[in-house]
Amino acid sequence: MKTTSDLLAAALADHRAGHVDRAASAYRRLLQADPDNADALHLLGLTERQAGRLDQAVSLLARAVQRAPAMVEARLNLANALSQRGERERALVLWQSVLALDPANVAAWHALGAASAGHGGPMPSAPCAMPRGWSPAGPKSTMIWAFCCARMTAMKRPSPVSAWPCRCSPACCPPG
Repeated sequence: MKTTSDLLAAALADHRAGHVDRAASAYRRLLQADPDNADALHLLGLTERQAGRLDQAVSLLARAVQRAPAMVEARLNLANALSQRGERERALVLWQSVLALDPANVAAWHALGAASAGHGGPMPSAPCAMPRGWSPAGPKSTMIWAFCCARMTAMKRPSPVSAWPCRCSPACCPPG
């Protein structure tokens, strides 16, 4: 007999292979057996978003976040679905909550950067979420730092360089 983990892995494999309808059916079957399965709620929410059913996607993703508040990917996908549905303020709060859980989450920084770079206008006043003492080290961190700098510039705020020690060149983030 297959375990829930086995069934979820098979459904996810179908999902990744582009068999979204088959994966969605499997996620629904999993939820019939375990209505609070955060992974199945999250992944079914993704299939609904892919199908353009944003209301259903948001509902499922919100339930996943409620069941597993520390599930970063569910929070990120809920924020993206809310943004796609036009609920920018709620999306911003969720992207920021993703960064509170995972400060190095490139997708959340990218979403915030896009929101502040003309895809929805300047973001509301909010400080950079980088923790004090954080500094870039490596390509992924450098990308995150660049998003942070772009975000602060778009908000006409002082550069993070003035707030946090940094090993990158001040030329990339001139003091505000």
